[in-house]
Amino acid sequence: MATDRHEGAAEGASAARPFDPAATWADGVITPAEGAHFLADLGFELVHGDRPDRPAGANLLVALRQTPTLHHFDPEHLDYWSSEGGRGVRRQVDREAPQPEHPVAWGTVSVVDRLGVSNAFFTFGGRIRVGDVDPATRVVVLGSPAPIMRAGGHSQGKDVRADEVGAFFARLRAAVGADVELEGRVLGIPPLILFAALIADVRARTEGHHALAAARPGYAAWGGEEWRRLEAAAPDALAAGIGLLETLGISTA
Repeated sequence: MATDRHEGAAEGASAARPFDPAATWADGVITPAEGAHFLADLGFELVHGDRPDRPAGANLLVALRQTPTLHHFDPEHLDYWSSEGGRGVRRQVDREAPQPEHPVAWGTVSVVDRLGVSNAFFTFGGRIRVGDVDPATRVVVLGSPAPIMRAGGHSQGKDVRADEVGAFFARLRAAVGADVELEGRVLGIPPLILFAALIADVRARTEGHHALAAARPGYAAWGGEEWRRLEAAAPDALAAGIGLLETLGISTA
């Protein structure tokens, strides 16, 4: 049976292990029990972070253990953005949090240890699943149909496109401003549409400014590749992403 490879979450972590989608994924969704297999000697792991088109999408896996292993990174809690009453709110999952699924809004996710040291990620939104896989270990899975990118921290580097995502999120926040109704609408936008809006923005800027494309060939190539992928696999999301740029007044076309 053909196998694939998954990404190591941290620099210096163990080498990527073989991955068989047919054996690993259940009903198209990774569960905390399955996620535990990736976390045997790790505190967190990013699986398919930049390839959400693969089985089960992008997944950030986090192990909250009763006793620190002192081996890799020992998370105590996961902080993320969600929504309440149409407003963005910061939420936390730790070993005592309730276990039902939680919606996650776009923004920064932080994996934090007992000393307050953290590793950060950017997400376009998704859902968190929580499960106690044994009496001493709780596994948290953030799954998304859009990329999850490393934004740096104690135990990992930064993805090459993370700065683009961070800048795009800053522009979203600026466009929303103090408009509560607009904030609620943007919080409710599906992750793939937000990602499509970013790609549409990247493509418009590189096509409209040839010097930028020439100076950053990888940047233009990334935008073009993702545009073609979305055009083929998710044309409705791409169209909605373009419309979102226009609605927020941040279109660069």
